[in-house]
Amino acid sequence: MDYSIFSISGLLRFCIRFKLIIITNSILAIIISSIVALYFLPVKYKSTAVISPTTTSSITQALLIEDNPYKKDIFEFGEDETIEQLMQVLTSDIARDLVVEYFNLYETYEISKDDPYAKTWINLEYQENFIFKKNNLGSIKITVFDENPLKASEMANSFISGPSIIDSVYNKVRYNRAKDNISICEFRQEMLKQKITNVNDSLNNLRQEYGIVYPERQIERLTEQKAIALRMNNIAGANKIQKELDIYNKHVTKHDFYKVKSLEIQEELHRIEDVVDLALIELNYPFQNFFIIDRAFPAEKKSKPIRWLIVFSSFISTFFFTVIIIQSYLLINKIKNADK
Repeated sequence: MDYSIFSISGLLRFCIRFKLIIITNSILAIIISSIVALYFLPVKYKSTAVISPTTTSSITQALLIEDNPYKKDIFEFGEDETIEQLMQVLTSDIARDLVVEYFNLYETYEISKDDPYAKTWINLEYQENFIFKKNNLGSIKITVFDENPLKASEMANSFISGPSIIDSVYNKVRYNRAKDNISICEFRQEMLKQKITNVNDSLNNLRQEYGIVYPERQIERLTEQKAIALRMNNIAGANKIQKELDIYNKHVTKHDFYKVKSLEIQEELHRIEDVVDLALIELNYPFQNFFIIDRAFPAEKKSKPIRWLIVFSSFISTFFFTVIIIQSYLLINKIKNADK
């Protein structure tokens, strides 16, 4: 007799015919899964923290730079871009390594550091027990599972409580960036200081050799003296003054060039000093770039495993697997009998 397991009535007739095998396997599955769920699966507790990003993580951009077209309100909640940036920080290798080291997770998860695949095992455990998800309210939920409810809450709060994991990651990135910026600025400062020394030396040479200090005033004064000499018919005096004017006129352009160059270099040096000051502020005064919506608390009841779900899933999977095996066996026998 053929039974079609692809209809309700056919499946019922099939189950009634092979009820002994199906019931036996299902009972065994329920017993085994219950024992496994009760005695072999570790109990885990869940703790959850919720945060929302701010619009900026730069204290200098937010507070210290005047007339900044990119200035952000430090009290404003961030949008999609800042949420994605914060998610990248939370899921970064740097954050994971900090948590693993701080809470000694190799020992917690009983993974030997000498194991050649230790990094792989710890990453798998971390991905299973640390979950970061965005919600539709523009916040990020940090969920941590652990066998110890207090430790689970501590690990969840470690991402947001100072010095937090998030701050540590940002500070590390800031430090590397600020350090590079400061190094570049210091190199540029040394170049500019050498340039301004050379320019000032040239100015001093002109002043010492030709007496050029304030050329506009000096030329104006000499021109007045020449006019007086000419009115008094003092041709020799006027010619002497003209020689001085010729010297001034010959070197005044060079003097003005060095003077303007000196001022330009000084202005650039001042700008670089401001940049270095701002970089040092970013480095030494970290700015928290998220709002804490909810802190994590120790759970009062377990979250894993859900034993009834494990037993039910085991029962369903065993039931259908048994049906498929029996049906496959019948089909194979039918094919063999048809070939005879």
